[in-house]
Amino acid sequence: MLTGTPDGDAGHVVARDERVQRWCTAVETGGLGYGAAALTALAELVADARRAGDAPMAALATGTAASLYRQAGRHRDARSLDSRALAYVDAAGASPSHGTSRWTRAALVDTLVNLAADNLGLSRFGVSHRLLERADVVLGRPQDLGEGPWLSDARCRLRLLWVRAEWALYTGDAKRAVEVAERAQARLTDRVEQGSARHRIKTGLVLAAARAGAGQTEHAREDASKVCERAAEAGLLPLCWAASLLLQGLGDAPYSGPGGQVHSTGASVDDLHRLLVERGMPFVTSANDR
Repeated sequence: MLTGTPDGDAGHVVARDERVQRWCTAVETGGLGYGAAALTALAELVADARRAGDAPMAALATGTAASLYRQAGRHRDARSLDSRALAYVDAAGASPSHGTSRWTRAALVDTLVNLAADNLGLSRFGVSHRLLERADVVLGRPQDLGEGPWLSDARCRLRLLWVRAEWALYTGDAKRAVEVAERAQARLTDRVEQGSARHRIKTGLVLAAARAGAGQTEHAREDASKVCERAAEAGLLPLCWAASLLLQGLGDAPYSGPGGQVHSTGASVDDLHRLLVERGMPFVTSANDR
């Protein structure tokens, strides 16, 4: 799971590998929509990482928890968590033996991209843009997934492209959004041996949304239908729900009730939402949660 060898003694390498595996497992759990289980695992991981002085992993795990809140529409809560993650990243600079340069950089880039997404959801477009620019500087060659390790490098570059596309879409430049999303898809195709089904499906969703914003309705509908079908097959309920909402906006999926089934899944948009709630996804409960 971990490409390359972190700096430090052998005991630390084994401990870091174990924490990375736990983080990946929690990410996968959240990707299936089991929000409560993922948040519990991530909280435990943050506590263990902090006890071990592993600030980069504490930041990565905190940022993953924030992403679950952001997916559920709670951008302010996500921003609070991501700000905490940034504090952990800052602390990593004081502990070089427990934070190799590539993992510290990965944690910093993830946190900057996460904060950009949070602020984008809060319509703070200028702040979001500045955070993306800072992430560009930290990464270098941000338009390319590069040849580095997947988890600590290429994955970060892909996530930056996702939010770049979303920023363009939110700010009215749908043509640019499509260009960036298509580039992300092409770069991911170039690294066919790496990345999970979730990364590929999410990239397809970003492209579908961009094409919808650009008025490419038929392409968007086709893309979103594929995303919905593939996400359902992989059990990636949050992505299935998001794609179904996009299809609904394109006129393909009524809200709920008889005949209101999401294309290719056999469940309505409301059914998917209810199932996510049952699995513990932290959805908005009031206006104050947004």
